[in-house]
Amino acid sequence: MIWKYKENNIKFLKNTKASVFIYVLVLINLVMIVWVVIIANSSMLMADYKISSTDKEVLYELSKKWKIALNISKGFNSDWSWFIDNISCPDTIVMSWNTVREEDISTSITYSWTVFCSWLYNWENLKIYFNDYYSDFIWSSLWDSYIDLSSWDDKVWLSLFSDSDNTLISFSWSSYQKWDNIDDDFNSDNYSICSSGGIAYPNNYEDDDSNSRKTIYWYIPTGWDYHNIFWSNTKISEYIEKNQNNINDFDSILAWNGYLYLKIDKSSVFKLVKFDKSKYNTQNELYPLEISDINYTSDVEWYIQDDLTLSSEITWEEYTFDFSNYDYALFLKNNNNEVLSFSLSWKSTYGKCIYINPINDSSDKIEIMLNTIKITESGRFFWKISELVWNK
Repeated sequence: MIWKYKENNIKFLKNTKASVFIYVLVLINLVMIVWVVIIANSSMLMADYKISSTDKEVLYELSKKWKIALNISKGFNSDWSWFIDNISCPDTIVMSWNTVREEDISTSITYSWTVFCSWLYNWENLKIYFNDYYSDFIWSSLWDSYIDLSSWDDKVWLSLFSDSDNTLISFSWSSYQKWDNIDDDFNSDNYSICSSGGIAYPNNYEDDDSNSRKTIYWYIPTGWDYHNIFWSNTKISEYIEKNQNNINDFDSILAWNGYLYLKIDKSSVFKLVKFDKSKYNTQNELYPLEISDINYTSDVEWYIQDDLTLSSEITWEEYTFDFSNYDYALFLKNNNNEVLSFSLSWKSTYGKCIYINPINDSSDKIEIMLNTIKITESGRFFWKISELVWNK
């Protein structure tokens, strides 16, 4: 009996040790599982925090871009006196010199630093200038001779130039008191390159009403990392194309390739990224194909050359942006102790300005497609597009 008791006791002790060992293994496995879950959750929380932080930075940039784009768009269209069409150029002028007399001369409105009516007379341009209110004429020039038109008698001007031929000019008040649908100060503030409706200015002149859609104005505070200053993609191109004010004519066009023209007031570092267009169109993914860094050490205008050097003049060897096959993004880094400001625009291969800013101001509202890209610490490209609408 004693032997049996000991034998049973030994069996019990062996079974107990085995159970404890298995229990310890189970506990270790449970601890490992919990630890893995904690580590995984911590990593996810850190990733969420970084994404949230990046998202906040992106939203902050979008808000600043929106304010600047809106203010500049409205500013260019309220910087003069809206549409003015008080008078037109005289069309029944009489001029004579020596024994020659010419009648029913029609002048045409012209802009060269200021607005005036002109006509080619005896191989020299006759110029008639408006007063400050565009309600009448104030003086006229021919060769180096000037006459005062600020006063008239019986609604008829009759004056002699002090040239060797004693040229006489005469025209009546009724010859210009009419409308021609051309804005008298060549700045109609109508969000279009045209004077009124579809009526263009003479000689393909364009006022500044569309500048906010052809030029990007921005500033970068000191201490910022790379800041996205331009992004081209299919969504932005389609948004630009739907603006009926973006007239594909004269000196402004919708184009699919062009040369970059950039002016920065301080030294900086410039990053150019070429993206796979199809990946973004189909998967909303920014997949970089080429990344180039350029040091900018001057405060003059310049063009990026094909070898990624810089030139202040067109050399016809510029880096061509192929917008039809690729997407592009430009980033700028301010390495100064002061705020950096810049303006950015594109010229076509024919030297014309290209609409690059996704702003639709063809209705009674200003619609802006805000967009930006943030380069994360891991080198990924985090992007955001949002639309805001504002009343004119």
